[in-house]
Amino acid sequence: MYVSCNLIFLRNREKKSQNEIADAVGIGRGSYSQYERGRSMPPMDVLVRLADLFHLSLDTLVRKNLAVLRSSELEELFNASVQSAKGIHLRILPISVGIDNKDNVEVVPKKARAGYIGGGHGDVGFISELTRFRLPILPENRKYRMFQIEGDSMYPIPDGAYILGSYVQNWFSVKENKSYIFITAEDIVFKTVTAVPNVKAADPAFILSSLNSLYAPYRVKLEEVLEIWEFTLFMSTDVPEGESDVQFGEVLNEIRGLKREFLTLKLDITAGK
Repeated sequence: MYVSCNLIFLRNREKKSQNEIADAVGIGRGSYSQYERGRSMPPMDVLVRLADLFHLSLDTLVRKNLAVLRSSELEELFNASVQSAKGIHLRILPISVGIDNKDNVEVVPKKARAGYIGGGHGDVGFISELTRFRLPILPENRKYRMFQIEGDSMYPIPDGAYILGSYVQNWFSVKENKSYIFITAEDIVFKTVTAVPNVKAADPAFILSSLNSLYAPYRVKLEEVLEIWEFTLFMSTDVPEGESDVQFGEVLNEIRGLKREFLTLKLDITAGK
Protein backbone atom coordinates (compact mmCIF):
# COMPACT_ATOMS: atom_id res chain seq x y z
CA MET A 1 0.00 0.00 0.00
CA TYR A 2 1.15 3.53 -0.81
CA VAL A 3 -0.78 5.68 1.67
CA SER A 4 2.22 7.32 3.34
CA CYS A 5 4.14 8.22 0.17
CA ASN A 6 0.94 9.32 -1.57
CA LEU A 7 0.05 11.69 1.27
CA ILE A 8 3.49 13.30 1.02
CA PHE A 9 3.20 13.55 -2.76
CA LEU A 10 -0.31 15.01 -2.67
CA ARG A 11 0.44 17.49 0.11
CA ASN A 12 3.51 18.79 -1.75
CA ARG A 13 1.51 18.94 -4.98
CA GLU A 14 -1.09 21.11 -3.24
CA LYS A 15 1.68 23.14 -1.53
CA LYS A 16 0.07 22.62 1.87
CA SER A 17 1.53 22.14 5.33
CA GLN A 18 0.85 19.15 7.52
CA ASN A 19 -1.21 21.40 9.79
CA GLU A 20 -3.43 22.49 6.90
CA ILE A 21 -4.12 18.91 5.77
CA ALA A 22 -4.74 17.75 9.34
CA ASP A 23 -7.16 20.62 9.98
CA ALA A 24 -8.97 19.95 6.70
CA VAL A 25 -9.82 16.37 7.70
CA GLY A 26 -10.38 17.06 11.37
CA ILE A 27 -7.40 15.31 12.98
CA GLY A 28 -4.30 16.39 14.95
CA ARG A 29 -1.05 17.24 13.22
CA GLY A 30 0.76 14.56 15.24
CA SER A 31 -1.58 11.84 13.96
CA TYR A 32 -1.24 13.05 10.39
CA SER A 33 2.55 13.15 10.68
CA GLN A 34 2.53 9.48 11.74
CA TYR A 35 0.52 8.61 8.60
CA GLU A 36 3.08 10.29 6.34
CA ARG A 37 5.94 8.51 8.10
CA GLY A 38 4.18 5.18 7.65
CA ARG A 39 4.21 4.51 11.39
CA SER A 40 0.43 4.10 11.52
CA MET A 41 -2.44 3.64 9.08
CA PRO A 42 -5.34 6.12 9.03
CA PRO A 43 -8.67 4.59 10.14
CA MET A 44 -11.23 4.10 7.38
CA ASP A 45 -13.20 7.29 8.09
CA VAL A 46 -10.02 9.39 7.92
CA LEU A 47 -8.91 7.63 4.73
CA VAL A 48 -12.24 8.51 3.11
CA ARG A 49 -11.90 12.15 4.16
CA LEU A 50 -8.35 12.30 2.79
CA ALA A 51 -9.44 10.76 -0.52
CA ASP A 52 -12.29 13.29 -0.78
CA LEU A 53 -9.93 16.14 0.09
CA PHE A 54 -7.60 15.28 -2.78
CA HIS A 55 -10.48 14.37 -5.17
CA LEU A 56 -9.29 10.80 -5.59
CA SER A 57 -10.93 7.42 -5.15
CA LEU A 58 -10.05 5.50 -2.01
CA ASP A 59 -8.60 2.71 -4.15
CA THR A 60 -6.25 5.16 -5.91
CA LEU A 61 -5.06 6.68 -2.65
CA VAL A 62 -4.24 3.29 -1.17
CA ARG A 63 -3.10 1.15 -4.12
CA LYS A 64 -1.42 3.44 -6.69
CA ASN A 65 2.03 4.94 -6.29
CA LEU A 66 1.26 8.43 -7.57
CA ALA A 67 4.87 9.58 -7.45
CA VAL A 68 5.87 7.29 -10.34
CA LEU A 69 2.99 8.19 -12.67
CA ARG A 70 3.47 10.37 -15.74
CA SER A 71 1.88 13.82 -15.74
CA SER A 72 -0.71 12.69 -18.31
CA GLU A 73 -1.71 9.76 -16.07
CA LEU A 74 -2.03 12.06 -13.08
CA GLU A 75 -4.13 14.50 -15.07
CA GLU A 76 -6.48 11.70 -16.05
CA LEU A 77 -6.84 10.60 -12.41
CA PHE A 78 -7.56 14.08 -11.10
CA ASN A 79 -9.94 14.93 -13.96
CA ALA A 80 -11.93 11.71 -13.77
CA SER A 81 -15.09 13.48 -12.53
CA VAL A 82 -14.80 16.12 -15.26
CA GLN A 83 -14.38 13.47 -17.97
CA SER A 84 -17.39 11.60 -16.63
CA ALA A 85 -19.44 14.81 -16.62
CA LYS A 86 -18.55 15.42 -20.24
CA GLY A 87 -19.85 11.97 -21.12
CA ILE A 88 -16.41 10.74 -22.18
CA HIS A 89 -16.84 7.70 -19.96
CA LEU A 90 -19.85 5.54 -20.78
CA ARG A 91 -22.89 6.16 -18.58
CA ILE A 92 -25.46 3.39 -18.91
CA LEU A 93 -29.01 4.66 -19.44
CA PRO A 94 -31.55 1.82 -19.33
CA ILE A 95 -34.50 2.50 -21.63
CA SER A 96 -37.70 0.76 -22.66
CA VAL A 97 -38.78 0.39 -26.28
CA GLY A 98 -42.02 -0.52 -27.99
CA ILE A 99 -42.68 -3.30 -30.48
CA ASP A 100 -41.54 -0.89 -33.19
CA ASN A 101 -38.13 -0.67 -31.42
CA LYS A 102 -38.64 3.05 -30.71
CA ASP A 103 -38.00 4.61 -27.29
CA ASN A 104 -40.83 5.01 -24.82
CA VAL A 105 -41.11 7.82 -22.30
CA GLU A 106 -40.87 6.34 -18.81
CA VAL A 107 -42.74 8.01 -15.93
CA VAL A 108 -41.15 8.30 -12.47
CA PRO A 109 -43.98 9.14 -10.02
CA LYS A 110 -43.51 10.25 -6.40
CA LYS A 111 -43.78 6.69 -5.12
CA ALA A 112 -40.85 5.58 -7.31
CA ARG A 113 -38.48 8.42 -6.39
CA ALA A 114 -36.61 6.58 -3.63
CA GLY A 115 -36.09 3.53 -5.82
CA TYR A 116 -34.92 5.61 -8.76
CA ILE A 117 -32.23 7.54 -6.87
CA GLY A 118 -31.31 4.44 -4.87
CA GLY A 119 -29.99 2.68 -7.96
CA GLY A 120 -33.09 2.24 -10.09
CA HIS A 121 -31.84 4.82 -12.57
CA GLY A 122 -29.29 2.24 -13.73
CA ASP A 123 -31.41 -0.88 -13.27
CA VAL A 124 -33.00 -2.32 -16.42
CA GLY A 125 -35.54 -4.26 -14.33
CA PHE A 126 -36.62 -1.16 -12.38
CA ILE A 127 -37.00 0.96 -15.53
CA SER A 128 -39.02 -1.77 -17.25
CA GLU A 129 -41.60 -1.68 -14.43
CA LEU A 130 -42.30 2.06 -14.82
CA THR A 131 -45.36 3.33 -16.66
CA ARG A 132 -44.51 4.13 -20.29
CA PHE A 133 -46.12 6.23 -23.01
CA ARG A 134 -45.47 7.98 -26.32
CA LEU A 135 -45.95 11.63 -27.20
CA PRO A 136 -46.03 12.20 -30.98
CA ILE A 137 -44.93 15.84 -30.78
CA LEU A 138 -41.48 14.87 -29.45
CA PRO A 139 -38.49 14.64 -31.82
CA GLU A 140 -37.17 11.10 -32.20
CA ASN A 141 -33.50 12.01 -31.95
CA ARG A 142 -33.54 12.54 -28.17
CA LYS A 143 -34.32 10.41 -25.12
CA TYR A 144 -37.12 11.63 -22.82
CA ARG A 145 -38.25 10.74 -19.30
CA MET A 146 -40.96 12.20 -17.07
CA PHE A 147 -40.61 12.94 -13.33
CA GLN A 148 -43.24 13.99 -10.81
CA ILE A 149 -42.13 16.91 -8.64
CA GLU A 150 -42.95 17.71 -5.02
CA GLY A 151 -43.44 21.00 -3.17
CA ASP A 152 -43.97 24.60 -4.21
CA SER A 153 -40.37 25.67 -4.87
CA MET A 154 -41.07 26.02 -8.61
CA TYR A 155 -44.46 27.71 -8.21
CA PRO A 156 -46.51 28.55 -10.32
CA ILE A 157 -45.74 24.99 -11.50
CA PRO A 158 -47.81 23.14 -8.87
CA ASP A 159 -46.91 20.37 -6.46
CA GLY A 160 -47.44 16.99 -8.11
CA ALA A 161 -46.93 18.23 -11.67
CA TYR A 162 -45.10 15.98 -14.13
CA ILE A 163 -41.98 17.40 -15.77
CA LEU A 164 -40.82 15.99 -19.10
CA GLY A 165 -37.09 16.20 -19.69
CA SER A 166 -34.66 15.28 -22.44
CA TYR A 167 -31.48 13.45 -21.47
CA VAL A 168 -28.28 15.53 -21.18
CA GLN A 169 -25.16 13.53 -22.05
CA ASN A 170 -22.58 16.29 -21.58
CA TRP A 171 -23.21 18.08 -18.30
CA PHE A 172 -20.98 20.96 -19.37
CA SER A 173 -23.54 21.72 -22.10
CA VAL A 174 -26.04 22.83 -19.42
CA LYS A 175 -26.98 26.50 -19.88
CA GLU A 176 -27.49 29.19 -17.28
CA ASN A 177 -31.04 30.51 -16.80
CA LYS A 178 -32.56 27.30 -18.15
CA SER A 179 -34.42 24.69 -16.11
CA TYR A 180 -33.38 21.07 -15.62
CA ILE A 181 -34.23 17.98 -13.61
CA PHE A 182 -31.23 16.95 -11.50
CA ILE A 183 -30.93 13.40 -10.21
CA THR A 184 -28.58 12.99 -7.24
CA ALA A 185 -28.11 10.25 -4.69
CA GLU A 186 -30.24 12.36 -2.32
CA ASP A 187 -33.14 13.65 -4.39
CA ILE A 188 -34.82 14.43 -7.68
CA VAL A 189 -35.08 18.20 -8.09
CA PHE A 190 -36.44 20.51 -10.76
CA LYS A 191 -34.56 23.80 -10.71
CA THR A 192 -33.23 26.68 -12.78
CA VAL A 193 -29.45 26.77 -13.23
CA THR A 194 -27.98 30.15 -12.28
CA ALA A 195 -24.30 29.14 -12.46
CA VAL A 196 -22.58 26.26 -14.26
CA PRO A 197 -19.43 24.38 -13.15
CA ASN A 198 -16.00 25.74 -13.94
CA VAL A 199 -14.10 22.90 -15.58
CA LYS A 200 -10.84 24.18 -14.05
CA ALA A 201 -12.19 24.46 -10.50
CA ALA A 202 -10.97 22.04 -7.85
CA ASP A 203 -14.56 21.30 -6.82
CA PRO A 204 -16.86 22.18 -9.76
CA ALA A 205 -20.55 22.64 -8.93
CA PHE A 206 -23.90 23.93 -10.18
CA ILE A 207 -25.82 26.71 -8.45
CA LEU A 208 -29.54 25.88 -8.56
CA SER A 209 -32.39 28.31 -7.94
CA SER A 210 -36.16 28.05 -7.53
CA LEU A 211 -38.86 30.07 -9.27
CA ASN A 212 -40.34 30.68 -5.82
CA SER A 213 -38.19 33.43 -4.29
CA LEU A 214 -38.86 32.12 -0.77
CA TYR A 215 -36.31 29.37 -1.47
CA ALA A 216 -32.62 30.25 -1.43
CA PRO A 217 -30.26 29.08 -4.21
CA TYR A 218 -27.96 26.21 -3.32
CA ARG A 219 -24.89 24.39 -4.59
CA VAL A 220 -24.76 20.87 -6.07
CA LYS A 221 -21.31 19.40 -6.66
CA LEU A 222 -20.65 17.89 -10.05
CA GLU A 223 -19.57 14.64 -8.42
CA GLU A 224 -22.97 14.33 -6.68
CA VAL A 225 -24.95 14.32 -9.94
CA LEU A 226 -26.26 11.04 -11.37
CA GLU A 227 -28.33 12.34 -14.30
CA ILE A 228 -29.52 15.62 -15.82
CA TRP A 229 -32.65 16.08 -17.93
CA GLU A 230 -33.41 19.33 -19.76
CA PHE A 231 -36.90 20.75 -19.21
CA THR A 232 -39.19 20.22 -22.20
CA LEU A 233 -42.74 20.66 -20.86
CA PHE A 234 -44.88 20.00 -17.82
CA MET A 235 -48.28 18.40 -17.28
CA SER A 236 -50.67 19.03 -14.42
CA THR A 237 -54.29 18.36 -13.58
CA ASP A 238 -54.42 21.59 -11.54
CA VAL A 239 -55.65 24.79 -13.17
CA PRO A 240 -53.47 27.79 -12.19
CA GLU A 241 -55.20 29.98 -9.62
CA GLY A 242 -54.56 33.19 -11.52
CA GLU A 243 -54.18 35.28 -8.38
CA SER A 244 -51.47 37.38 -9.96
CA ASP A 245 -53.72 38.19 -12.92
CA VAL A 246 -56.55 39.22 -10.58
CA GLN A 247 -54.25 41.44 -8.55
CA PHE A 248 -52.81 42.99 -11.71
CA GLY A 249 -56.34 43.69 -12.99
CA GLU A 250 -57.27 45.40 -9.73
CA VAL A 251 -54.16 47.58 -9.87
CA LEU A 252 -54.88 48.45 -13.50
CA ASN A 253 -58.47 49.48 -12.65
CA GLU A 254 -57.18 51.69 -9.84
CA ILE A 255 -54.75 53.39 -12.23
CA ARG A 256 -57.54 53.96 -14.74
CA GLY A 257 -59.73 55.42 -11.97
CA LEU A 258 -56.97 57.80 -10.88
CA LYS A 259 -56.45 58.81 -14.51
CA ARG A 260 -60.16 59.66 -14.87
CA GLU A 261 -60.10 61.68 -11.63
CA PHE A 262 -57.03 63.56 -12.83
CA LEU A 263 -58.63 64.37 -16.18
CA THR A 264 -61.81 65.55 -14.43
CA LEU A 265 -59.77 67.75 -12.08
CA LYS A 266 -57.83 69.18 -15.03
CA LEU A 267 -61.05 70.03 -16.88
CA ASP A 268 -62.46 71.69 -13.75
CA ILE A 269 -59.32 73.85 -13.40
CA THR A 270 -59.45 74.79 -17.07
CA ALA A 271 -63.13 75.77 -16.75
CA GLY A 272 -62.30 77.95 -13.75
CA LYS A 273 -64.34 76.03 -11.24
